[in-house]
Parts: sequence; structure tokens; C-alpha cells
Amino acid sequence: MPPGSPLSRFSGYPRWVLIVGTAVVQGILTVFGLWLAGVPRPFMLGVIAGLFALVIPGIFLTILWLFAAQAVVVEGHGVRASLRRSGELVRGAWWTVFAAYLLITIVTAVARVVLGAI
Repeated sequence: MPPGSPLSRFSGYPRWVLIVGTAVVQGILTVFGLWLAGVPRPFMLGVIAGLFALVIPGIFLTILWLFAAQAVVVEGHGVRASLRRSGELVRGAWWTVFAAYLLITIVTAVARVVLGAI
């Protein structure tokens, strides 16, 4: 980060600390937003538990196993071997693959909306 940027004071922290800190702040803001909307507490806890128990691992595994079908077709692996191979391909580049997948998903969604309006 450049020395004068607003985030330069966080440059000494490890990246994982910043990621966990961001997740905690997002969780707090989600709970606060649900509270402001008058949502009952058990429902708020269910939303938070579902987010951490299902959504986050689901996103992680989606990116990790993104290339399993290609491993089956190109390399002729079985199901378990293709999942393992996909993990090997993504290892060390998870965030890059995630960013590319997210960008492709957003561009596709925008194209669908634009073409659907025609």
C-alpha cells in the first residue's frame, strides 16, 4: 500500500488477520441490520449460523472443485481423483481463481440482463 493511503496503517498486519477482521465486522453489521429490521433473535442466529456453516464452506468447495469436470474429460480421472486433481490445480491460486470466477459470473449476469431486455 502506498504510504499516504488510508489503509497504510494496516500494512503491518498479516493478511489473514485483515480477512478475519473484515468477516467479523460484516457479521456484526448483518446482525445490526437484522435487529434494526425487527427480525427475531432466533432467526438472526439462524442466518448467521447458516452463513458460516453452509455458505462460506460452499463457496470454498465450489472454487476448490471448479476444474473437476475438466479433469474427468481431459485427464480421464474418476470422481474422487478428479476432485483431488482440481484441488491440486487450484492450490496456491485460490484467490485468483475465485476472482476470475466472480468476474465471469458478474459479466454473464449483466449480459443476461441486457440481452433479456431486448
